[in-house]
Amino acid sequence: MMLLFIPVIAGLMKLLYAFSRRKYVEHLVFFVHVHTFFFLTGVVTTLSLRAAGLVPFLTSPVRGVTLVAWLYFPIYVYLAMRHVYRQGHALTAVKYLALGGGYFVAFLASFLGLIIYTAVTL
Repeated sequence: MMLLFIPVIAGLMKLLYAFSRRKYVEHLVFFVHVHTFFFLTGVVTTLSLRAAGLVPFLTSPVRGVTLVAWLYFPIYVYLAMRHVYRQGHALTAVKYLALGGGYFVAFLASFLGLIIYTAVTL
């Protein structure tokens, strides 16, 4: 699903930054990077929580760090957009919100397509 989803989101970014001179592939690389960070955060937090289950007094601190890591992720994406695309806070915030809406719609469409494909091929 992600192999089809990330290029769609990169296309949305190409539309949001239509007047920049960036190529589609640059947006694609940006989102591969963002999703790599997302999945790496997921793996590290999952493994940390499993390890903390073995040492009871670490459970609470590890849960706190996990919560902070997941709360930081949307901030990370915003800061990455500001850094990579070099635009002001207001314009980046508008594009960030538009991207969030488009991301949600594209994710639902991809997930629905995956469910339909799975149901048809069973």
